[in-house]
Amino acid sequence: MSGDMPKEYNVELFAQGNSRGSDVPPPPPLSVDADSEDNADHAEKQPNFLSKFLTKKRLPVIGVATAVVALGATYLGGVVHYSDIFFPHTSFGSADISALSVEEAQKRIAQGAEDSYSLAVTGEDMNFTLSGAEAHMEINVASILKNAQDAQSPWSWPVEVFREHPLRSQTSVSFDEDVLKPLISSHVENANSGKRKSVNASVSFDHKTGEFIIEKEVQGTVLSVDKVTNKVLECLRHVEAECVITADDRESTTLTSDSDMLISAKEEANSFISSKLTLKASDITDGTTPLDSKTIASWITFNEDWKVDIDAKKMEEWVSAAVKPLQRVGAQYNYTRPDGKSVSVSGGDFGCSVNKDKAIAAVKKGVEEKKQGELELESSCSKNYIKDALVPWKKFVDVDLTEQHARFYDENNNIIWEAGIVTGNVKEKHDTPVGVYSVKNKIKDKTLRGRIINGEPEYESYVRYWMPFNSTVIGFHDADWRRESEFSRPSVHLTNGSHGCVNLSISSAKALWDIIQVGDVVVVHN
Repeated sequence: MSGDMPKEYNVELFAQGNSRGSDVPPPPPLSVDADSEDNADHAEKQPNFLSKFLTKKRLPVIGVATAVVALGATYLGGVVHYSDIFFPHTSFGSADISALSVEEAQKRIAQGAEDSYSLAVTGEDMNFTLSGAEAHMEINVASILKNAQDAQSPWSWPVEVFREHPLRSQTSVSFDEDVLKPLISSHVENANSGKRKSVNASVSFDHKTGEFIIEKEVQGTVLSVDKVTNKVLECLRHVEAECVITADDRESTTLTSDSDMLISAKEEANSFISSKLTLKASDITDGTTPLDSKTIASWITFNEDWKVDIDAKKMEEWVSAAVKPLQRVGAQYNYTRPDGKSVSVSGGDFGCSVNKDKAIAAVKKGVEEKKQGELELESSCSKNYIKDALVPWKKFVDVDLTEQHARFYDENNNIIWEAGIVTGNVKEKHDTPVGVYSVKNKIKDKTLRGRIINGEPEYESYVRYWMPFNSTVIGFHDADWRRESEFSRPSVHLTNGSHGCVNLSISSAKALWDIIQVGDVVVVHN
């Protein structure tokens, strides 16, 4: 301490400040010189200053405490107030029941609320009103109000007074769905008039690019009957005053362009059309028939799961058309006989043919296995058939039904045998069938029998030389029961002809037998 420290102490201050123990000296007192006028004034004013200071500090604390008490009282008052009445903005259907007790609200709504209740359905071109009576509604108002009051939280009133509180109930409302669903559906159908339907994404063949592509889905504006119906029924359950239909209630697409199922379908379909096949029947022609990707694409179909399949009917139609030019059996032939006569003939069993059923199976397998190159079709041809020829034979027997004369031409168009003939009886409709055939057999000493009538053959005829060409029932043979002169008259067959065969004299039959071979062509024409 300094040697100038005063000798006097303020006992009061000391007593207040000597809390540190009796062994600790008190802090030095304020020095007051009684002889100084200024100091005397200072000492005189000091207590007033302290009083004012303490008063100023106490005022804000008192204000805050007062405000807290007031707010608390208001809050608690609100809790009590809203324990028995509904919050502001509370409604039941179209009725405002704000600040009403359960009993008061029930009186306002009154019994038979279902009779006065109505639901306005609006939005997306929907505009109709459903009455409680139409819906066959039954509303337990008392139950709804009590449940709502019990569920109300008065402790949250400072927030809840600013919110909307439409009363809802799913257990205290009933209605006849069997009546409502058709009614709502009819309104939806009317609203959908002229609207665009939604279209799912799909896979289709693009003729420009020559491949299958995914076509994007198109969201339409048509409303979903199920969505709208369910929404309206939900509004009724909640006793809403209005039910707003939105774009969310439209029919939705169920398949989008990014679907793995569609992507897989596209890739699989494109793998099918990668097949490069050329149909060929080497025994019939050197020509070929190409099977291109666009044709295959026209056969591609997809099932419900977008798995690729082949339309069997379309494929069969195409294969049938493709092999038709190769079906040369019974084809139409036009030629000039060596003596200058023009002949047109069709029918018979001579020629070539493709097994259509086996061709269809081969093409189907080729496409499914994505084969490349030529596809040889199974075919069969008559002996002596000449492929790619306008007249596919050289050596042949010409049977002229009009002239009743037969000529056998060799490969150089020279006549090597000819004779007068008698063919099928025209009057009895046993005409000899026209067409191109080939000799099937050569048999000597054969008994020919007709069809069985009443247990007996229509006829029995022994012949020395039998050379069938139309199956095994019609052919060349000798007819010793005829007079020689009959073979030189071209009208005998009109009334006295054969049962269809070509009758010859014995000598003519033997001469033909000696030179004709199985497989030689026979052309029967008018």
